[in-house]
Amino acid sequence: MSIFQLFYVSTALPSFDPAEIKNILRSAHSHNPTKDLTGVMMFRGSTFLQLLEGPEDNVRALYNKIGQDKRHRNLMILLERNTDKRIFQDWSMAYHEIGPIDLKLINEVLSWRSLVSGEDVDNVRILRFLNLFQNKKFS
Repeated sequence: MSIFQLFYVSTALPSFDPAEIKNILRSAHSHNPTKDLTGVMMFRGSTFLQLLEGPEDNVRALYNKIGQDKRHRNLMILLERNTDKRIFQDWSMAYHEIGPIDLKLINEVLSWRSLVSGEDVDNVRILRFLNLFQNKKFS
């Protein structure tokens, strides 16, 4: 079965309260299994990174719903692909609070400069980055 993966970045609005993340995760944990969706959400400061995995129609529908959420803006898709294996198969939605070292890694791996210049971000580096979190212990 083909798995569709969509990885995006967005910016939280200044009014966003990080305590709201618990509610976002609670909703994901109840909704995502019914749609065969898995993934990971990462956050620090005002930056969200999220990988959604599952049947393409379900992933796109969720991404469109997320795009309507008024808690963030500037959604930018970094990766879209079909694959035969999920990265976060055991998580309806894992969560990782990005630490300073992770943020440095994100800046290097995803090469934010290329986002600003409009050049494509290297998919191999994105997948390598996501796989770093595959074996982390999530709460």
